[in-house]
Amino acid sequence: MRILVVLILLFTVLVSFHSYASDNLELINAVEKGNVSKVEALLNGDANVNARRNNDTALVIASYYGYTKIVAILLDHGADINARNSGGFTALFLAVGNRHAEVVNELLEKGADVNIKSKAGATALIAASQVGHPAIIRELLEKDADINAQTMDGATALIVASQKGHIESVKVLLKKGADANIQMESGTTALIVATQKGYLDIVKELLKKDTNLNIQSKSGVTALFFACQLGYIEIAKELLNKGAAIDIQTKKGFTALMVASQLGYFEIVKELLKKGAYVNMQTMDGKTALMLTSQTDHIEIINLLKQSN
Repeated sequence: MRILVVLILLFTVLVSFHSYASDNLELINAVEKGNVSKVEALLNGDANVNARRNNDTALVIASYYGYTKIVAILLDHGADINARNSGGFTALFLAVGNRHAEVVNELLEKGADVNIKSKAGATALIAASQVGHPAIIRELLEKDADINAQTMDGATALIVASQKGHIESVKVLLKKGADANIQMESGTTALIVATQKGYLDIVKELLKKDTNLNIQSKSGVTALFFACQLGYIEIAKELLNKGAAIDIQTKKGFTALMVASQLGYFEIVKELLKKGAYVNMQTMDGKTALMLTSQTDHIEIINLLKQSN
C-alpha cells in the first residue's frame, strides 16, 4: 500500500513538472511568434517568466524581435531585465543591435543596466555605434553609459562608429566627450581606422577635436602613412595641413614618402615633398624612397625624387 502511495505521488510530480515545462516552452514559442494574448495567458498561469530556451530568456527573445508590448508584459511580470544569454548579450544589447528604439526606451525606463558587457566586452553603446543609431546613442548616454568603454580588443564606441562610417554617430560621441586618442590592442585609433576606410568626413570631424595625429599602431603606422599607402590624397592633405609629422617611421623603417613613391601615388608624393618630407630617410635595411621606387616603372616619381635629392 505504501509503495502504491509513493508511486502515485511520484506520478503526480512528474505530470506537474511536464505541465510546467510545457508551459515554459509554450511561453517561449508564443513570445517568438509575437502572440500577445497567449503570452499574457501563460504568464497568468504557471509559466515561468524567466524560462529559457538555448539559454535565451523570453525577454531576450522579445527584445531581439522588437516586440515592445510583450517586453512590457514580461517586465510587469518580473522578468530579469539584465539576464544574459550564452554570448553575454542582454535584452537591451539585442534591442539596440537590431535598432528597436521603442524596446530600448522601455528597457531603459524600467532600469536596464546600460554598462553590462558581452563576452567580447561590447556594451549597448558600442552596439548602437556599430549600427549607427544617433538617437539611441544619446539615450544611452543620458542613462550614464560609459562613453569610453572598450571591448576585449580595445575598441570603443567612437572607434566602431568611425570604422563603420557612421558620421552622425561620430558627431554625437565627440560632442559628448568621447576620447579620440584611445588605442585598441593593435594600437589603432578612431583616426587611423577612419583613414583606412577612406572616410574623409569622419577624419575632418576627429581633427576638430584634440586628436593626436601622430599616434602609431603596434607596427608603427600612423594615419598619414595609411592615407599615403592607400592613395587617399584628400585625407593626406587634411592630415598634413593639420600638422601631421611627415617622417615618422614604421617598425621596419618605412615612411609615408617611401610607400607613396613605391606605389605610384604621384600627387601624394608631390604633396609630401612640398611639406618637407626628407628624401634620404632609410628603412631598417638601408633603402631610401628613390631606391625602392627605382624597382618600379613610376618614372615621374623617380625623376621627382632625383630632383628633390
